[in-house]
Amino acid sequence: MGPRQHFTDCPRRSGQTIRILARRHKPFSPGPLRRFGQLRFSQQGRVRWCYNRRRRIIHERIGRAAFSRRLTTCARDLIKVDTNTSHRKERIADDWFADAFGDLYPVVYAHRTVDAAAPEAVFAAATTGLAGGHRALDLCCGAGRHLVTLEQYGALLTGADYSPQLLSLARKRLSAATALIRADMRALPLAACFDVVFSFFTSFGYFLNDADNLAAAVNMARILKPAGRFFMDYLNPLSLDRRLEPESRRESQGYIIYERRWIDWRAKRVNKKITVERDGIPLGTTTESVRLYTLEELTALLKDAGLRVEAAWGDYTGSVYEEDAARMILTGAKTT
Repeated sequence: MGPRQHFTDCPRRSGQTIRILARRHKPFSPGPLRRFGQLRFSQQGRVRWCYNRRRRIIHERIGRAAFSRRLTTCARDLIKVDTNTSHRKERIADDWFADAFGDLYPVVYAHRTVDAAAPEAVFAAATTGLAGGHRALDLCCGAGRHLVTLEQYGALLTGADYSPQLLSLARKRLSAATALIRADMRALPLAACFDVVFSFFTSFGYFLNDADNLAAAVNMARILKPAGRFFMDYLNPLSLDRRLEPESRRESQGYIIYERRWIDWRAKRVNKKITVERDGIPLGTTTESVRLYTLEELTALLKDAGLRVEAAWGDYTGSVYEEDAARMILTGAKTT
């Protein structure tokens, strides 16, 4: 049998209850608690521990008094996501992406500019060997931010996206030589003629059904020539819990944008609800939801689809991928 454990509830702070795991016969190991985003505190003997967002252990001796101020502050900081249960009954629509990339999307992501995308496109081109005469697809190209820079390589470019609104914006900023099509990534109306396929800005894992996500990967592989290259920029689920901001409010171009984020660990998804208003008038609410794949899970899925992962980076500077990396950027080749 494993070590005996018991759960206790600490005094309520700001209407929240802090749950403590007391391990009586085993040294405290904060890693699993942080990784799975569940229990945040441990009590061993007369010492109570808290693993904070800066990856430092805060600890105090336990006397007759309640939590020390240091531990209470740490507690309030870390339990925002776990104790906010109001979102847990919210159902994510199967086709959430049909509305998420509409007219409000450019407002919410106004800070995602062509200039910001330029170094990302340069890195992607370098790691895939994009050259003049190559045929390349930007899958889920959105408003064409990365295609603007990729046009400079002399490749024959195509952008595919499901959103007519974003494709319309892309058409205005791209040359006539770049083809744009509206398509579902699970059933791309394209032949196996591409040398490179790009997937930027976590444009994968949209579907609630894992079989649909696999179908999207299969289509990426299908349209590539033999030994064709792929590039995928994805979020890093292992650092997401630490980086996630549960709620935010910001202003952009006269709009007020409210964002609420949460992780559904059972479904292995990160979700975001966005509300936009202007002059006190709500303009709409959209939802975003992405599947959380670890490097091992995503590598296995891509292998099943006919794609071989050859390298993984943690950011666009070429840093090696590790658990605390900001991104999970993969490159590789078609295997079949």
